[in-house]
Amino acid sequence: MIKYIIFILLFFTLSANANPIKEEMIIYFSKTEYKKVVDIIISISALESAHWTNKAHVTKNNFFSIKETRVATCCNNPNIYKDCKRITCMANFNSLHESFNYFLDFLRKRGYSVNRDQFLKDLVSKNYAEDERFIIKVKRMRYFNGL
Repeated sequence: MIKYIIFILLFFTLSANANPIKEEMIIYFSKTEYKKVVDIIISISALESAHWTNKAHVTKNNFFSIKETRVATCCNNPNIYKDCKRITCMANFNSLHESFNYFLDFLRKRGYSVNRDQFLKDLVSKNYAEDERFIIKVKRMRYFNGL
């Protein structure tokens, strides 16, 4: 009975970790100067996209919640925004690699460090997220400090 329970737990643990989006992201960012912070990047993505399951993120190939400014029609209910000329909506990418390229460009252009400790500090100092507890949440992700 114990062997069966261990097998089931192992199966679900391995299944939970085997995600094709996560795997593609690991491969992609491991080939960049940000290879030492891949686990942080994965943690950010998992947190932003509900572990790569959120329908809007999947549909838009946008697993970092990257925003863009467009006319109000880019959102689901433009009537809410009829008084606004431009609003911020989640960007749509044609492929995973297009979104990865964009995020990599984002990190480079804003001067995010490739050093782990400084990268985390940069997330705060460069206002990556509106949530003031974002770094705490990233550090609590199961991918942080090891994939």
